[in-house]
Amino acid sequence: MEKALAGSSCIVWLNDWNVWPSGQWQHLFDRFRLSYGCSDHLIDKPAHIIEKGEYDAAISIAIYSVLMLWDCYVITDQGSWIFYSHDEVGYGKI
Repeated sequence: MEKALAGSSCIVWLNDWNVWPSGQWQHLFDRFRLSYGCSDHLIDKPAHIIEKGEYDAAISIAIYSVLMLWDCYVITDQGSWIFYSHDEVGYGKI
């Protein structure tokens, strides 16, 4: 994923975050978003626009979604994309 994000801005879009509710901790992610100034509920704003140079934020969101078994799309302004599924598979074009 580092290669796909290098020098790019991107969108990280989360979906299907309630497939495995017993395996997630929503409060932790809400607090993470709050640290970036986003107090909206995930259902209201499931996408995160990540500016160039904010690589750590994009990686953090993607890692959290993988750990919680959420669907996660990472799409760069360069045309690269990665998809992680709650079914524990990933696809991409880097």
